[in-house]
Amino acid sequence: MKFEEFAQVKNINIKSISVTDHAILRAKERLSWGKLKDTEIVGNLRAVLKNSTYIGEVIDNQHRKVSHMFASDRRAIYLSENYNMIVTVTTHEVVTYIPLKATLLELHKKEIRKLDRKQRAKERRFCNLKDDFKVDLAVAERRLNRTRSQSVINACKANIQGIHQTIGEYENEIKLIQDEKRIVARSMVAIT
Repeated sequence: MKFEEFAQVKNINIKSISVTDHAILRAKERLSWGKLKDTEIVGNLRAVLKNSTYIGEVIDNQHRKVSHMFASDRRAIYLSENYNMIVTVTTHEVVTYIPLKATLLELHKKEIRKLDRKQRAKERRFCNLKDDFKVDLAVAERRLNRTRSQSVINACKANIQGIHQTIGEYENEIKLIQDEKRIVARSMVAIT
């Protein structure tokens, strides 16, 4: 979806989108815009964004912040979660064999949709299980605090540790899906 269509759907005004200092620094560094003034870079970034295509929602690998990726001419622009700020800019290598470009683009789009559905399904399932885990934790902790039997105390501690481990495994599964989705989105920039 082109940015203009996306902006109409999400009610975004491109002139109200601000640019972080980090994005200006990365534009100077990665897009060879070092000699331009900051105000010119902001205008150029908005122009690139205006002509870009929406790739999808991605989560960065360090801070786990949600951002929206747009791509145009091998350049990726990351918008903040609430679409009001350009967070950073990257560049990617180009696909040189043109006949494969359309096929690869379709494959990437399908993969992004598949991973998005998988992530949403895991998050829904985890949300439902999380409530059950909270109840199980509360029961185990209550039993742990009320009993004097050492074997029951050990069993409750093992149960609590198992519940925390299961929660961690579910969270890791979701993070792995997000990482895979981010990798596919980044490789998709090289095709657009």
